[in-house]
Amino acid sequence: MATGIVLLLVSGFGVELGLPTFVAAVATAAVVLFLKRESPWTVMKDASWEILPLVAGLFVLVEALDRSGVLNALIHVLQMATDRSAMATTSGNGRDSGLD
Repeated sequence: MATGIVLLLVSGFGVELGLPTFVAAVATAAVVLFLKRESPWTVMKDASWEILPLVAGLFVLVEALDRSGVLNALIHVLQMATDRSAMATTSGNGRDSGLD
């Protein structure tokens, strides 16, 4: 919970979250390993290292979509679709329930 609070505070001050997230993750892992009296090598050995390139690739993809403007266009399209859907749902609500 402390990690989440720290990251919310850092984000609130407008700091990019890359380094603070890394530092918070390492500190949290260190505290948990210390309290459980576990070796960090056990955790490192059991980590799914093949997932890291996938996650890194997703970050790169999202950043590319953001910089190209595609992400904002997609957000706009989805916002319009949800607005229309909400209006259709609320306008048809009284007729479908027999409350006319």
